[in-house]
Amino acid sequence: ARPVAEARTSLEKASVADWFYVPSWRQSPSPPAVDTRNSRWLLFADRVGLAARVADRVAGSCDVIVVQQGARFHQESSGRFTIDPGRADDYQALITALRDAGRLPDVIAHFWGVTRETPPEPQGTEICLRLGFFSLLHLAQALGASGSSAPIRISVVTTDVHGVSGDEMLCPSKATALGPCRVIPSEYSHLRCRSVDLVASEWTSPGDHHIDALINEIASESEAPVVAYRKARRFLQAAEPSRFDAAGGDAKSSRRFIERELFAPLGFEHATLEYDSAGVPLGTIHLWASARDWARLGLLYL
Repeated sequence: ARPVAEARTSLEKASVADWFYVPSWRQSPSPPAVDTRNSRWLLFADRVGLAARVADRVAGSCDVIVVQQGARFHQESSGRFTIDPGRADDYQALITALRDAGRLPDVIAHFWGVTRETPPEPQGTEICLRLGFFSLLHLAQALGASGSSAPIRISVVTTDVHGVSGDEMLCPSKATALGPCRVIPSEYSHLRCRSVDLVASEWTSPGDHHIDALINEIASESEAPVVAYRKARRFLQAAEPSRFDAAGGDAKSSRRFIERELFAPLGFEHATLEYDSAGVPLGTIHLWASARDWARLGLLYL
């Protein structure tokens, strides 16, 4: 019992400044090669042509189905469809058509977050949300309603989402796709969803020397939820402990820090976190706020 008591005492005395982590990236070897022969791929094709090059590469050994952006659901052929990215019913129609034909996919590669240029903010926000966040939401709902529990690997391929080297142009609206990536596997146990971020200039040239690495990443059984490729090197996202002295080392300082750095930028005027008897924020934090404060938060997503 003594070591447990000592550990508890150490935890209780830990400085608030030591509670913080910062995102980091570590280089990683490529995942083990996967035999993709006889698998079925569903590709949501970008307008840059990256998905088309992937389709050409795997078409000889896989059943490939390509979905393009359009005004409404339309089946052009047995392997080509068009849907409205913002219309949930089109995703239902697509998955129903594939289910009825016995062609539900084993692998889904969603390329609608790939653009040649970084979309401007906020002008490009609406289209980024429609092609990213809402597209993945509608897709997951359609797959869940299909009645199939066969495992499906989903890779959300994007550009402009992660700052790995520090000199990338980033698009916050595209980053909203990370939400569905993390939540979908929790809602649907047979779906596995991963984020694969690229730099457009490294992948939009006609050469296909990187394509095999991307195909292997999409098909892999890797459990890494977030992957980035920079100059042909593979990086995995991690979290490193970081002492945040600005937070202070006592309960009163931590409360002031939260009010200054969290509530004030959001415009919250009547909000509080859950604290223990000593005034330290609890690990399982609940946030209480007025209806007006919650409305301010909601405006960030409109």
